[in-house]
Amino acid sequence: VDLMVDSAQTLLESWEARVDKSGGTLDIKIDDDIRAYSADVISRTCFGSSYVKGKKIFLKLRELQKAVSKPNVLAEMTGLRLKKCSSKCRNSHNSPFSSVKEHRLRSSFCRFFPTKKNRQAWGLHKQVHRLILEIVKESGEDKNLLRAILHSASSSKLGLREAENFIVDNCKSIYFAGYESTAVTAAWCLMLLGLHPEWQDRVRQEVLDVCGGRPLDSQSLQNMKNVCYICSPIFRS
Repeated sequence: VDLMVDSAQTLLESWEARVDKSGGTLDIKIDDDIRAYSADVISRTCFGSSYVKGKKIFLKLRELQKAVSKPNVLAEMTGLRLKKCSSKCRNSHNSPFSSVKEHRLRSSFCRFFPTKKNRQAWGLHKQVHRLILEIVKESGEDKNLLRAILHSASSSKLGLREAENFIVDNCKSIYFAGYESTAVTAAWCLMLLGLHPEWQDRVRQEVLDVCGGRPLDSQSLQNMKNVCYICSPIFRS
C-alpha cells in the first residue's frame, strides 16, 4: 500500500501543478497517466530501489507492444495473411490449413525476415533483455518480486542462458499482464465515480473521516466500507 500511495502522490501533484498552471480549470486525459502510474507501482514492487530502470523497461515494452501489433506488410505482399475460411473448409477434417494453421504459418514465416518492423522489435527485445539483466546484477538483498524470481530460477537448476531467459520472461509477463488490466480498472472506477457525484462525496468524506489527513495505509483501507462497496463490483466487471 505504501508503494501505491507514493506513486499516487506523485501523480496527484503533477495534476495539481497542471491545473494551477492553466488557471484553476483543466480537462485532463488520464489514460496515459494511469498507465504510467500502474507501471510505476509494478516497477517499485518488482525492482525495489532499481525502479527507475524498471520504468525504462516499461517504456521499451510499450514500444515493443506497439511494434508487434502493426500490420505485417510482408504478409500482405506475399499473400501469407489470415483469410476467412468457408464453412466447408472449417468443417473439413482433411484440410491441411485451417485458419489457426494459416495464422501460425504466417507468424512463423514472417517474423524471421529483416523488415523494418521486425528489426525494430528485435532491437527493443534486446534492450529489454539487457536492462533486466543489468538490474539483476545490481540487485542487493531487497525483498521484492525480482528476488523471488531469482530464487525460483536458482532453485530450478537451470543453465545460465535458460536462467536468464526465465528471469526476463517472467518480468515481461508481470508488466504485460499487470499494467494494462490495472490501468483499465482504475480508469473504469474513476469514470463511474464521475457519473455518480453523490458517491464521490460519500467516498471523499469517508477518506477524511478514516485517514484524518494521514497517508493511506492497509489498516485504514479495511475501515473504508464505501470504498470497498464501490470497488468490489468494479473488480468483478
